[in-house]
Amino acid sequence: MVSIEISPNNPLLATLITSGEKRNFGIRNYHELIGTSKEVENLLRTTIVAHLVAPDFPEEIETNFPLDNSEVINELYLYYDKKIPAIKALNDQINFSDVKNYEKENEVSCVNAHSGGLDSAYRLTKCITDGEKVLALHLRNLNPKSGYWEASASKIQAEVWGVPYKELHLINSSKNFGYNSMKTRDLFVGVATAAMGVKHGAKYAVIEGDFITDKYSGNFSEYQKTWEMFNRILSDKNQTIQIKGMDAGDIESVGEVIKLEEKLNKPIISLVQNCFSAKFQLPGNRRKWERETPEISTNSSGNWCGSCIKCRRITLGRLYYHDPSFKNVGKNETSYFINDTYRWIKNYEKHHDLISNSFMSHLEKLESVR
Repeated sequence: MVSIEISPNNPLLATLITSGEKRNFGIRNYHELIGTSKEVENLLRTTIVAHLVAPDFPEEIETNFPLDNSEVINELYLYYDKKIPAIKALNDQINFSDVKNYEKENEVSCVNAHSGGLDSAYRLTKCITDGEKVLALHLRNLNPKSGYWEASASKIQAEVWGVPYKELHLINSSKNFGYNSMKTRDLFVGVATAAMGVKHGAKYAVIEGDFITDKYSGNFSEYQKTWEMFNRILSDKNQTIQIKGMDAGDIESVGEVIKLEEKLNKPIISLVQNCFSAKFQLPGNRRKWERETPEISTNSSGNWCGSCIKCRRITLGRLYYHDPSFKNVGKNETSYFINDTYRWIKNYEKHHDLISNSFMSHLEKLESVR
């Protein structure tokens, strides 16, 4: 059994309590969202609970607040073939009914969940070039190891591309990180973005798409029917906002961003913060590329290590889709990148779950025409 308690001082911060530890997850600057929509706030608290319980799937959960939308928790458990938990109320309950409502401000048509990486950069600039009035929302500390750098990149991108920018500062000791966090991470991202959207009169909260239709090929937060459920819940509660995914594909996104740079007439790829390397590791990881592929290295951003899956993805896309900045990259550098990437795939099996079919097909095609 676990207890999950909402702080009396912060209605969007929950603590999971077991006999041996406490884990926190929620939003520090909760005032950015409270009062915008009671229904969306309740749904957001449900996603906070989901993120806290996903690592262990406890069979009994006690809460000090009404857990609306328990359907979400039930479906999460069933997706992973777990027994639906018993949810009980603690004696001392928190009451949220007296929270005042806020007026809508700075109305936009959509809010983009913005991490500062390539995919969120694609979504944001695509919305801009499509004529949408868009706000960039960054959830700081969702990835604690790179929180500062992602937030800095996100803010700079919004400034350069001329869109309003907001940050939600997370408290995150959930122990739900890495690939396993995909069970529930985007549920929280999507609903937090929708809550900000309600505040700004948006019709859509835009998150990473490419949703799966086969439940056995990915996680709960990547499943198409999960998002159909969330949008139905929002509609049933008379909320006009909907959550939609936007995705051009893995390597295909790089090609689309190259086109968007030309349309926008502003830099995109050079502003992306996408690298998996820690800042202290980056110079060393980059050194071989500076030696062996000087043209690629010179025309890659300071956030590029060259060696991680994220940086290889960008380089592969830029080579394949003929990024104008790579016009002077010779065949020797392209061959070195291809050969080194095949070696990397062979030697680092732990990365295989991150390598998409798109990545492999583009690599193979690039090899065939080098």
